[in-house]
Amino acid sequence: MALVFLLTAWMQRATAQSNSESDLKAMFIYNFVKYVEWPPSGGSSFRIGVVGDSPVSDALRKVAEQKRALGKPIEVVTLAPGQWTDVHVLFIVGNTAVEDAIAHYNNRAALIITESNRRMPKGSMINLINRDNKIRFELNLIEAKESNLRIASQLANLAEKVIQ
Repeated sequence: MALVFLLTAWMQRATAQSNSESDLKAMFIYNFVKYVEWPPSGGSSFRIGVVGDSPVSDALRKVAEQKRALGKPIEVVTLAPGQWTDVHVLFIVGNTAVEDAIAHYNNRAALIITESNRRMPKGSMINLINRDNKIRFELNLIEAKESNLRIASQLANLAEKVIQ
């Protein structure tokens, strides 16, 4: 009985930590938007696409209910590999179709955010990493510039690594 109690407590703690990490990643993604300048575009909403299955999608939807981006309501869409649509931000979960997604959005005005602890994937503009149980990020200004996005120097000052 004690083993079941301990296992249940551990699972609840792990879920709480996972939700907390998802909420943190969602806030990172939302705050990145404040430091990026996109070329003028139409559309009535600011679209954030999430590729892959992640609790970050739900956390982003909670943010979208309360916040706006570039003066527009935020719309969070879940994308399956190969089913690409226009977005302002593309968050790629893990290694889910990274190359295919980056190839599709290459040179389009979409901020591509990945999460890889090994190395920043080619084509990624911002890469979330977990170091010492803290979420940090790397920034690739070259990739952003090629997609006609301007990233403020304040964001570069906060990055763990900047590729210029």
